[in-house]
Amino acid sequence: MPESTHNIVSPILAQFGIVDSVSVDQSSLQIENLKNAGGFSGANIWRINRAGEMFCLRCWPTGTDVERVAWIHAHLFAAADRGFGLLALPRHSTSTDSGSERKSFIESRNRIFEVSPWLPGVADFESSVGADRDAKLASAMTALAAFHNATDLADRDPQRSGSGSPRSRSPQLSPGLQMRAARCRRLLQGGLVETKVAMERYCSSASSQHETTFAETLPQLVREFERLAPDALPRLQHAATQPTTLQPCLRDIWHDHVLFTGKHVSGIVDYDAMQNETPAGDIARLLGSLVGNCRDSWRRGLQAYELQRSLTNADRDLVEAFDLGNALLSGLQWVSWICVEGKHFPDVPAVLRRMHHWSSRIQERSATVRLCP
Repeated sequence: MPESTHNIVSPILAQFGIVDSVSVDQSSLQIENLKNAGGFSGANIWRINRAGEMFCLRCWPTGTDVERVAWIHAHLFAAADRGFGLLALPRHSTSTDSGSERKSFIESRNRIFEVSPWLPGVADFESSVGADRDAKLASAMTALAAFHNATDLADRDPQRSGSGSPRSRSPQLSPGLQMRAARCRRLLQGGLVETKVAMERYCSSASSQHETTFAETLPQLVREFERLAPDALPRLQHAATQPTTLQPCLRDIWHDHVLFTGKHVSGIVDYDAMQNETPAGDIARLLGSLVGNCRDSWRRGLQAYELQRSLTNADRDLVEAFDLGNALLSGLQWVSWICVEGKHFPDVPAVLRRMHHWSSRIQERSATVRLCP
């Protein structure tokens, strides 16, 4: 392990009580830099092994707001207080600022760091088949419903509200659906032209192996958007005007963030995207990533969810709209990131898997056929 890594990580671990001091014997501490651990948020992850006890040291993306992290942590702790036990709860630091309560994160080197237990299990739903796959689907959707129940109750607790008072339960519009409808409209009204020009420039100049591979998939994502968007936009716009109840939701719950031990969910990870939203967004995100366009699997997944938390017809309509928006826009987001913004992703195979997933989903998707029974 490079000395520089030890110099960066050990002082932070000491503030969380993982080590007694920054001069800890390195032989008793194994530190593995996983970089972004296959994710795309910009966070950095280290896996810490202290004599067999595993921890996750996480550095939040540059520019993350401290108040936002505090809000997320507050709702994670509240969900745990309500009995939800599948979260990697942040560890409190051993030091305080001016006699205040111990924090669940620290600021160092102009970044925000947290430490949590390393959860057991692997994100292996995709490799499961038959009865095992069905059991895992039911476990995942049951766990998601339980999380929504826990955060729904938690947000009524004045102690967990950033303003010191419970959030109003009056119906509101879904921020996620409003964003999807607005983006689809902008693209159809001329915004897609810039994206296509940038894509054509990227594809024509592709030279490396991964650029050439990207260039084979990117045009398909644009063509399928052009096919589906005109019929999808009215549905997205309608859904975006429907009042619903908002509560803390994960917003980025997908295949790689759900861990299994055997047939049962053993953990849910990565809470960067949490904010108030309708649970319909989480349902659509998870089901779409696990079972794609399989209507029978959607039916069974929703049945499992409803064993814990009921859904109205209006809820199902919002789930459907979210999934339509996801299938329509997620592939195009990769086109924008790569071709317009020029972003670079170190895990090229993971990017290709995501692009192929969305390419397959949008090719098989229709704006009029419902996946929700």
